[in-house]
Amino acid sequence: MGRMVMRSWGIAWMGVALCAALLLTSAHEADAKARKSRRGKSQVKKAALSSSGPLSAISAVAFDVQTGDILYGKNPERIQPIASITKLMSALVFLDAHPDLSRTIRISAESLALPGRKRFRVGEQVMAYDLLCAALIPSDNVAAKMLALSTGSEQAFVENMNLKARALGLSGTHFADPTGLNPDNVSTAMDCARLVSIAARDERISQIMRTQDYAFRSDRSLHRIHTTNRLLKTDLDIVGGKTGFIRQSGYCLATFVRGENQREVAAAVLGARSNSKRFADMQRLLNKALGKE
Repeated sequence: MGRMVMRSWGIAWMGVALCAALLLTSAHEADAKARKSRRGKSQVKKAALSSSGPLSAISAVAFDVQTGDILYGKNPERIQPIASITKLMSALVFLDAHPDLSRTIRISAESLALPGRKRFRVGEQVMAYDLLCAALIPSDNVAAKMLALSTGSEQAFVENMNLKARALGLSGTHFADPTGLNPDNVSTAMDCARLVSIAARDERISQIMRTQDYAFRSDRSLHRIHTTNRLLKTDLDIVGGKTGFIRQSGYCLATFVRGENQREVAAAVLGARSNSKRFADMQRLLNKALGKE
């Protein structure tokens, strides 16, 4: 009888132990599945941000300005022509030399010896601030060249552009002229994103880059200018941006934005296939970087 009771208790304890083992195994399996699910979601998010398929641009990047984290990259260190994104450096170097934007600059014949539409005439006197606006809002090449010439020689100005690029750590960047017309003005998407974030820290440049329409009067004419940056018409909080295009560069755009909680993102797309595609590429890139997709 005692042996039967002991055997019954032994069987009961074995049953309890087996149930406990099964419950523990189920808990471990559930926890493993949860961890796998979390890893899967993280990997999907990372893959979505890393995918280069949807963008038409040859290279693109978006990074968090505060942390330096790269949020998206497609050939971010590829060196290629950047066209009028060059004018961001021209603006910085000009302001280093002549921070007083109230002075008047006389338009020279040399500055007008450029291809393309001419807004100004020889001898016309324009305030430095208005020339800076003309260089950055509608991307006027004569204005950019005239800013450079007003500091001395164009060659010395370009040398200072390259010196500043090195000082800022833009190692993939080289400038050949202040307008961006020369295809030897080259950079990377990463450097261009850094450059626009640096330029936008100057409130004067940032204010100009955020302006859609502007009118000013020289000693001869009233000039009305309009932005080339379509993103200013979106709901993005643009701090700064610059377009660029020549045949060799394709369509380019560098942008600096603020998102929710004051998160700052700088981005660039280089070599997009068309004007509309560069803005579509940038909007998609920024939506992803800011968590809107």
